[in-house]
Amino acid sequence: MDRNIDRRRVMKTAGAMALVAAAGAVRSEQAFAQQVPWSSGTESPKLKAPANACDCHMHIYDAKYPARGVAVVDATVTDAELKRLNGLGIRGIRFNLVQAGATTAEMIEPLSRRVNDLGWHIQIHMKGEQIAGIEDLLLRVPSPIVFDHLGRLAQPNALDNPGFKTISKLIDKGRTWVKLSGAYVDTKVGPPTYSDTVAVARAYIKAAPERMVWASDWPHPTEKDKPDDAVLFDLLAEWAPDEAMRTRILVQNPATLYGFPASP
Repeated sequence: MDRNIDRRRVMKTAGAMALVAAAGAVRSEQAFAQQVPWSSGTESPKLKAPANACDCHMHIYDAKYPARGVAVVDATVTDAELKRLNGLGIRGIRFNLVQAGATTAEMIEPLSRRVNDLGWHIQIHMKGEQIAGIEDLLLRVPSPIVFDHLGRLAQPNALDNPGFKTISKLIDKGRTWVKLSGAYVDTKVGPPTYSDTVAVARAYIKAAPERMVWASDWPHPTEKDKPDDAVLFDLLAEWAPDEAMRTRILVQNPATLYGFPASP
């Protein structure tokens, strides 16, 4: 893996997958709809992605795709291994405390201190109530924090969820980010509008537009019935009606969070 990979090459190597994942865009020279892999849709999105747009949450199961990434480690990871991963493009570590796995809440603070020295962030996948339950811990951690999937706030009335209050406190500290992703995870309304997610996404964008990123969660590994990726991408137009704001969310913010070099 090229340690000096630039953003142009990142987008090139991930290009084919990003088209189907982030935008669900499948071009047909025969002018008929084709099934998009791991998506229920066959149509392209209406929203046009700007140059250098980034899908900030994709599950890639093939080592041939070098790109920025987020790793899963536990407390036994060595400093040498963290440095090796840094050289390979890793920029954060993920704690998935919704599904059972390798990480625990007790690991968050000590690992946050270790990866902060590398300029990494910690990525949290927890339900809103769980997030509120460890508020004191999260307020202590030194590294930036990224919350998956709109903070996993239960619907309806997501903005009344205690997790939203905790995330808002952390956003106000200046080092917390939110992934505008996973609209299908906690919705009660469902596709195609996912209308109960609009107020949540807009509240986050209003609070810290400079620390919001968009993501597809392709190929949706937790979902038996796959969502339509074109619909998911088009939701961003509802969440962020202003085009300049969408460009910030899709281009500039990911470059800051993941440390992409400036475009030539």
